[in-house]
Amino acid sequence: MSLVQLKLGDMFDGPSDLIVLPCSTSGTITEFVRDRLINHRIPYPKPGMKLGDVTVMPFQGGESIAQYVAFAASVRGNSTTEEAIRRIGEQLGSATVEQPTIRRVSAPLLGAGAGGLQSETVVQALSAGFKSTAHRDAKLVIHVLHESVFERLSGNADQRLGVHREVEPSRAPRVFVSYCHTSPDHERWSSS
Repeated sequence: MSLVQLKLGDMFDGPSDLIVLPCSTSGTITEFVRDRLINHRIPYPKPGMKLGDVTVMPFQGGESIAQYVAFAASVRGNSTTEEAIRRIGEQLGSATVEQPTIRRVSAPLLGAGAGGLQSETVVQALSAGFKSTAHRDAKLVIHVLHESVFERLSGNADQRLGVHREVEPSRAPRVFVSYCHTSPDHERWSSS
């Protein structure tokens, strides 16, 4: 069964198979997205997408981050609809069926900023759409940039939103031990 998780942080910080970038139907993007396009040499979205459309393309030169990048037309003018966000989720889910190398999809809170939807509505719509079409082994990770929003969404996320909070495993200390016998005395000492 496909899975949806919330994660605090930037989706460019971790590995994924497909990274989803928001744009408007006229091809405009936020400054945050623009900075990522420039930094990772991603082409700009083409204008003329319909609200709720998704365009997937190979992520040339960004394979260490993701194999594919997608533009999701999540805003028309300065608004969006819950149905458009659900359609985006459905198309992202379908991509995991059509392309066997796509199993982990990373997306932001599409439509919550410029689109004016509540974050909870975005998570529910994106999750429902994704789960309705996704491969059973697929995972959608919804990245939340602001800690206060993440905490609000992740409180009782399982019950209210149907998603799980991605908890970072505690990192065990890494130790590198190097040993060399520098003298016969040293060798005797180490074997006792």
